[in-house]
Amino acid sequence: MIPFASLADKRMAEKIAQEGRSQNIYIEIKNVNNEYILEVDKEENIEIATDIYRVMMGLPKQFTPSKEWSEIAAVPMGFATKAIIVFCIAVYALDALKIMPELYSVMKFSSDPKLGLNEIVQGQFWRAITPIFLHFGLMHILFNMLWMKDLGKLVEVERSSNFLLLFILVVGSISNFSQYLISGPNFGGMSGVVYGLLGYLWMYKRFNKESKYSLPKSDVILMVGWFFLCLMGVFVFSIANMAHALGLSLGMFAGIFYGQYDTGRTDMKNSLLFTSLAILFSGLTLGVELFKLSQIQ
Repeated sequence: MIPFASLADKRMAEKIAQEGRSQNIYIEIKNVNNEYILEVDKEENIEIATDIYRVMMGLPKQFTPSKEWSEIAAVPMGFATKAIIVFCIAVYALDALKIMPELYSVMKFSSDPKLGLNEIVQGQFWRAITPIFLHFGLMHILFNMLWMKDLGKLVEVERSSNFLLLFILVVGSISNFSQYLISGPNFGGMSGVVYGLLGYLWMYKRFNKESKYSLPKSDVILMVGWFFLCLMGVFVFSIANMAHALGLSLGMFAGIFYGQYDTGRTDMKNSLLFTSLAILFSGLTLGVELFKLSQIQ
């Protein structure tokens, strides 16, 4: 017999054992110094028995990660993914601790809305990409870094560190520029790149079934749902919707291309379908953002 829980209430222990029997799970009760130890007969029944115990005690069932996330969790972070995360945290900490109070101004797309693109044109090229490293609050950076950790390492292990860095550079710069055109230079965050990585992995697995890793459908739905909630203005905080949209679209384009390139097979029907969907994400977002601007003016 294998112990899986204990409690002091004999009557509750008997109820749990009875519920187990109703589900064809044999649970035995042992009294050890007035503590009732619950034991199950087979190892494969531990999870079900534990859920019975938790529900009877008024607790939620155990969270069991999906097969996809179990595989993702086993993938080690590569150098590029670690470097990006460490750099974002360092930039956030330097600003939050007031060690380098001018840092965000130097890294924004433009230090002054009146200057437009002049600073970049005159040689401050880093401003095209550095807004992705700026975060405006603990939850902002925590959310982005957790997704970066999981999505970034998958792209890095399947392709290479150089590919991931180039992907971040291209997607980050284009999504930054699109957001600047809509809202001006006061924005930041890795979320545009995160949506790019999501779009890439989502499409790559769809067009390359032999790909080792895939994202759970529930998480893709969650992130796309979050995208639309942000777009519809459900939240009171400022959100870089255009960066999200361009990032997602560019990632989908890349996933469609590399998924077919790596397999040597062309799926014209699905290519047109998902390319159209990617364009729709950006087109719809542009329309909504322009409408919001017209309402302000």
